Amino acid sequence: MLRRGVVFLIVSILLLSCEEIINVENISNDTIQILAPTNNAQLADGAVSFNWQGLSGADGYELQIATPNFAAATQIVLDSTVSSNSFIKTLTAGAYEWRIRGVNSAFATPYTANSFSIVNDLSDDTVQLSSPEDDATVAPGTISFGWNAVSGAENYRLQIATPDFSSGNTQIVDMVVTDVNFNQTLEANTYRWRVKAMNAISATAYSEYNLTVQEP
Repeated sequence: MLRRGVVFLIVSILLLSCEEIINVENISNDTIQILAPTNNAQLADGAVSFNWQGLSGADGYELQIATPNFAAATQIVLDSTVSSNSFIKTLTAGAYEWRIRGVNSAFATPYTANSFSIVNDLSDDTVQLSSPEDDATVAPGTISFGWNAVSGAENYRLQIATPDFSSGNTQIVDMVVTDVNFNQTLEANTYRWRVKAMNAISATAYSEYNLTVQEP
């Protein structure tokens, strides 16, 4: 009798387990639709909002973030299960890949993945001009303009005008360069020059200096 009771108990447990699985929606062939960040998006450093469409039948979502990607990950930045269809994570500049899948008590969807990059927000930074100094007087000829590099900048816009950048000016130079110096030949006159740093999502304000070019 005892053995028969044990067998009955095991069969009952198995039947209950099968019934639970039958009552769970099979989401293994569904796909999570990512809303943001989109593939190859470039975002400012700071709080990043991850969003995806909710999936009927999913009890939660497994969210993972790796840098620079999952194939050659140097770090798994996040590995978490969340109940909502959004998540906020603060990230610094770099390359990332994120992926998401829906899960319930018995099934899981495949992962959906996107790559993105975080770029420094330059809007609060300042370009430090180095040469010529403000209000410098130099001889006519080839003049070397220089400034300090700004972290996260991809290039710089250099402008030179005479006598300044107000109405009626003559713009001598308007160049985008990747280096932090630029040579320009100028004749005797008064000038104003300025530089701003830029990347794909932001830019600094211009930093400006006065310059006088005259014969020694």
